Amino acid sequence: MIDFFLGISLQHLKFSNEIYNPGLKYWLHTRYSKNYHGFESIEVIIKKTKVDSSTSATIHYYWDLLWAFEYIRQIPLNYSKLKHYQRINHIPGIIHLVLKSFMATNTDLKYVPKAFTDIEELTEYANKHPEKRFVQKFKANRGVSIKKVSEMNLTDTKNINQDYFAQEYVEDPFFIDGHKFDLNIFVVITSVDPLRVYYYGKTYHFRFCNKPYDPNNFKDVETYAVGDPHIPGLNFTYVETYFKKTYLAKEVERNFDPQIVDEQIEDCIRKITLMKEPKFIEAIAELKAAFGKNHFFELLRFDFILDSKLQLYLMEVNMSPNLEAHARIRNTKPILENVLYNFFRLIGIEGSTKNSRIRNILNDKIFCQTDGLTVLPEICMKKPCNESCDNSECDLCWNCMDDYFITDLRTSYYEHMNIGDFVRVIPP
Repeated sequence: MIDFFLGISLQHLKFSNEIYNPGLKYWLHTRYSKNYHGFESIEVIIKKTKVDSSTSATIHYYWDLLWAFEYIRQIPLNYSKLKHYQRINHIPGIIHLVLKSFMATNTDLKYVPKAFTDIEELTEYANKHPEKRFVQKFKANRGVSIKKVSEMNLTDTKNINQDYFAQEYVEDPFFIDGHKFDLNIFVVITSVDPLRVYYYGKTYHFRFCNKPYDPNNFKDVETYAVGDPHIPGLNFTYVETYFKKTYLAKEVERNFDPQIVDEQIEDCIRKITLMKEPKFIEAIAELKAAFGKNHFFELLRFDFILDSKLQLYLMEVNMSPNLEAHARIRNTKPILENVLYNFFRLIGIEGSTKNSRIRNILNDKIFCQTDGLTVLPEICMKKPCNESCDNSECDLCWNCMDDYFITDLRTSYYEHMNIGDFVRVIPP
């Protein structure tokens, strides 16, 4: 059995003594069977928690955790029927962060290269900045190539798999052994309003271009764009040698300062998720799920590149990142599984020898004593706060907190105690 801690609304308080059938269930859902391979590492880890699995394509409500490949709006559930304990791995409105064209054209951030969906705006900008080059990208995924502005076709047929947008090309990239690469960082959003965001900080995940960078040959996409095929980081000869030879490690450290990169990664994740949170809140309200925001969380993969000065750029954010360690990257399987092990602990799914499930963290005093959450006793135990909550300085006093706020505090405390190899970026 496992413990399943989650945020709960006021309605949940009425059911604190409700008896549940033992045995948690998870449901892997996708509209297309070809996508099930991406669930490989998820199943490996979640089965170790002894949770019963289901891959039924038929919509049903007999699950505790729903892991879906598609957007939340593409899952034909009646969200008003959800029970307080049911969790889903997507946040409504996440499309504003993960759809490449949305993210790139609606994010005014130094980490996101300027992007365009309107050919006239692109042409005007290009004329003012003749030194810049641009890549043409599919609005959805894949399809990256450097082109002259006059050759670009920025259509808007409402089919994101066919329509293109344009984005500034990041010149002078940082190389490792002559190859351009990207950094993949796994990010978790555990809560919206208040926003809580973490990233997996144990290791970088590298992907290298299939061919060495050639500034005189932009006709060959494999020299400047990380796609399929690419060289997985642990398969890249230089990286393999790096782990074996100390002198290479010192050489890399002279040119690649992880602290500079980490600070930018955290800053970028923090700023862009804060920018998009209003969209999440709006979409959650529109969905009218039974217990609102408490049903949703998200595991994402942020793909970054660096220029030669170690300036970080965000290329895209991937929803439902591929977690299959297929044959070419089999040696990354332990890494992916470690990411997921830490992730499931963070959101409240972990192995247990108990014979019952604990879903109501509000009443679990063994897990969290009240005094573990109380602050400012020098204020809260004196007037006016010990008599009234009218003064703003009393807002953090226990007697002045409502049940929603206490729920968020307890859930935050749980995450803090189970952070594992994740690093919290929001709140700082």
